[in-house]
Amino acid sequence: MPTKTARSSTPDIMKTDLRVVLMTAPTRELARHLATTAVGEKLAACVKLVPGVVSLYEWEGELTEAAEVMLVFKTTQARFPELRDRMLALHPHAVPEMVSLPADDGNVDYLDWVATATSEG
Repeated sequence: MPTKTARSSTPDIMKTDLRVVLMTAPTRELARHLATTAVGEKLAACVKLVPGVVSLYEWEGELTEAAEVMLVFKTTQARFPELRDRMLALHPHAVPEMVSLPADDGNVDYLDWVATATSEG
């Protein structure tokens, strides 16, 4: 079976437009709700749910260990502020984890898909 040849680069894609956003949720149900909301509202093209994450952190002077689900959102820099605000509004924690990381390169076809999937029009 022939394989598809991916394009290596294109001038119309900013290499830093893709954002990989990390967030945790205390339950699988909440993680799924956050993910379906983000994709349904075109705030993210894709969200991976990674169950079985264990977080260790200090909170209010106590060492805390929590079982969580990691969410990995793929979005664009332009859509990130709305994604952030929407996800934080839905999250029950006082200080939810959310970190946005720029992706400096990648499969151009995938980058194009993320841009298309998160476009508002």
